[in-house]
Amino acid sequence: MTSPAFRTTVLLVDDQEGERLLGAAALREVGFEVHVAGDGPSAIEAAARLRPDLVLMDVRMPGMDGIEACERLLAQPECRRTRVVVLSGDDRPETVGRAREAGAVATLPKMFNWRDYAQTVKALMPPQASGT
Repeated sequence: MTSPAFRTTVLLVDDQEGERLLGAAALREVGFEVHVAGDGPSAIEAAARLRPDLVLMDVRMPGMDGIEACERLLAQPECRRTRVVVLSGDDRPETVGRAREAGAVATLPKMFNWRDYAQTVKALMPPQASGT
């Protein structure tokens, strides 16, 4: 079990409640401290307050999409060091390019197996951040 002092904080952003619940459970199972948000504006506010190590941001959300939310989130001084990974079922080069331009460190295909996601996210985190 990771020490709470070194626990990586993840903010999971998805407009689908079921996805948030499954994703949060899987991420907690591999040792992350997980917070959730259901839309872009909530994610921006939560990130400024929580200062997570990583934000997993769904692209397709009503109102503000995940790419715009990523850009706005990373523009906040409190979130300069936050890593954002965009989750999308849309792997077209223009979508991936927009995510990178917004500051995302990676774009992952939206999977429906959250345990695989959790392991992938854990592998993406630097060793000092994951507490291992």
